[in-house]
Amino acid sequence: AGIGKSIDMIKKSDIVLLVLDAKEPVSTQDQQLAGFLRENTKSTIFVVNKWDLVEENSDEFRNEAKARIYADFPHLDFAPVIFVSAKTEYKIHQIFPLIFRAWEERHTIVPEADLKEFFKKATKEHRPSRGKGTMHPDVYAFHQLHNNPPMFEMMIKSNTSIHFSYVRYIENKLRERFGFFASPIVIKLTKLRRNIRP
Repeated sequence: AGIGKSIDMIKKSDIVLLVLDAKEPVSTQDQQLAGFLRENTKSTIFVVNKWDLVEENSDEFRNEAKARIYADFPHLDFAPVIFVSAKTEYKIHQIFPLIFRAWEERHTIVPEADLKEFFKKATKEHRPSRGKGTMHPDVYAFHQLHNNPPMFEMMIKSNTSIHFSYVRYIENKLRERFGFFASPIVIKLTKLRRNIRP
């Protein structure tokens, strides 16, 4: 019943706080919920509770804990991690500013001219790499379809395909340049028939 209730709540939300227990290993249920969050393009913030019970609170220790979280939840590597204690109220006040920022950046609309300039630079730095097939892919256009969640479309030559790692590269470059804090980014690939350009 617990996971069903959580899924219903997630469906109604745009931003989800995924609360983990600092002293407990990640459960299968946590991982199932995380998969559901990614599939349903929800902005996500990891809240690690009971941080008052851990042995130390150094930067190194926190970074190790973050690395473990991202290893357990690879599809949510865009989600920030905050360490809190509901008992001592450690860093609790920082949660709401993160939610507001996540809400704002989930709604980001990149101006067309900025996106064009960004994509030209990104493809110049790293040419599109091909997926299956021998033809080198031609990318005709890249534009934003909508926000909440941020969704983009990459238009490529019909008989070619782009390697998923290249799509990932563009996603990382978008984050570097425009933020999209705590938000998943969707990039759709559209194949265009020969001689038809947008």
